[in-house]
Amino acid sequence: MSRQVTVSLAAAVIAAAALVIASVAYVARTGRAAEATDAQGVSGDRAESRRALDFTDEELRDVVDAIQIYTMAKELGLSESQLAQVASKWRKLVDTRRAFWSERGERLDRLTEVVELQEADGSASAEGIASAVESFRSEDVAFWSAYWETEQALLGVLDGEQVARYLVLSSSQARGTRCLMHLLERARDPDGAER
Repeated sequence: MSRQVTVSLAAAVIAAAALVIASVAYVARTGRAAEATDAQGVSGDRAESRRALDFTDEELRDVVDAIQIYTMAKELGLSESQLAQVASKWRKLVDTRRAFWSERGERLDRLTEVVELQEADGSASAEGIASAVESFRSEDVAFWSAYWETEQALLGVLDGEQVARYLVLSSSQARGTRCLMHLLERARDPDGAER
């Protein structure tokens, strides 16, 4: 399958997801209007449909993950056996990456505190700063080592053409995932009042 067809299929899946999301956003808005009406004592099925759209962040991630697994299976032409193996390894990659970026922000905050202490009053020693930097970098190296090991295991399930298609698809999925998560979050809370 050519790169253009692969990108077109990925774009079609994202466009279909956007259409679904736009529909969900409309239903969410009408559900909010119904909740206001319900507060005035008027009964309506819209309030019930709104409650069904109260997705947690984890549920939104699950929706995105399901779309990505479906896309990967179709784009790579995975057999059922391959899909079972790839899905579990891919899920491990995603979970590892999410945990890393979440924890990395906290580690970066700690490193920033050390630097700010030094700038503010010189209380951080050169050894303390070097130690903080080394700790920060070594955790990055450990993550990438584990990540590449898991990805190599995933790639080992695929044939040569599937590996090439996976690499192309995975590079485009990251951006698409961020866009899709943003759209799903907006559909969940179209007024931006909740977070």
